[in-house]
Amino acid sequence: MHKDQLVSQVADTLNEADFEVSRIVPYGSYCFDIAARRDLVLMLKILVNVDSMDAVQAEHLKRLCHLVSGYPLLVGDRTRTEKIEDDVVHERYDLPAINIETLRLLIESGALPLIYGTKGGYYVRIDGKTLKEERKRRGLSLGQLGEMVGVSRESIYNYEHDGSASVETAMALVEKLGVDLIEPVDILKRVEMQIRPDLAIENELLRFVAFKLNRLGFGVYRTPRTPFHAVVQESRDKLVTGVFEHYNSLRQNAQVISSLSQVIDITTFLVSHEIPNMDSIEGVAILREDEFDDLDKKSDLSGMIKEKQHT
Repeated sequence: MHKDQLVSQVADTLNEADFEVSRIVPYGSYCFDIAARRDLVLMLKILVNVDSMDAVQAEHLKRLCHLVSGYPLLVGDRTRTEKIEDDVVHERYDLPAINIETLRLLIESGALPLIYGTKGGYYVRIDGKTLKEERKRRGLSLGQLGEMVGVSRESIYNYEHDGSASVETAMALVEKLGVDLIEPVDILKRVEMQIRPDLAIENELLRFVAFKLNRLGFGVYRTPRTPFHAVVQESRDKLVTGVFEHYNSLRQNAQVISSLSQVIDITTFLVSHEIPNMDSIEGVAILREDEFDDLDKKSDLSGMIKEKQHT
């Protein structure tokens, strides 16, 4: 399967489940390919081989999700050594990786995967409390239960303390005890990180914008490997911004950025070094560098954005 086929299938699957789906991000080194929103925001990186995800991309995806309150997901067809099976989650750089069928079950019925794959095989998480209660109710020792399913007493002890078991052992425990012991893998987890505002920025125009926003009282957090360039925050209020030296480049990127802005539900403004011939593109305010430099207070920025959005 080629990447463009997989991306199209993922977008179709999300649309069929009534998600608002962003324009597909142009392929390249971006840390995500599609943003989608229904009850929450998903930031999806789509890879035929999930092992092609690199550590830098993963870190930038987690950073972005932290800033925009999104949930990261890798969707792929295979790992380097095997096809990704249905109902199985792999992990790459602390990011969950699933196939498109598991994604479909998740967004259509809320069904979380039950199995996680590692280099050592397939495992499930055991509900240790239920296991211990059922073992004691039946009057079984750790060793006795271990003998019944072919593992050591130490293994049963570990399972009871919320450990993991092979799929085969877990199924044997379920069969012997007659209770549901397998916990689903929660792959929708909010990313929490400690990050600081960025001022050490190489791009001259972005550095100018960041310093100006900082003087106005905003924190500026760069978003590398995304179509825009930074998330701007003041208290709980957030904005997304991007800078473009040339207006032609701005026009080429504005529609994708507008679509992303709508999906993540954050107001976006763009700053251009060249003088644009319009105040907005698809609802995204376009500020000239000199206009931006004339701003004196926070309310000036919000006022200018609103004025340009309705021009």
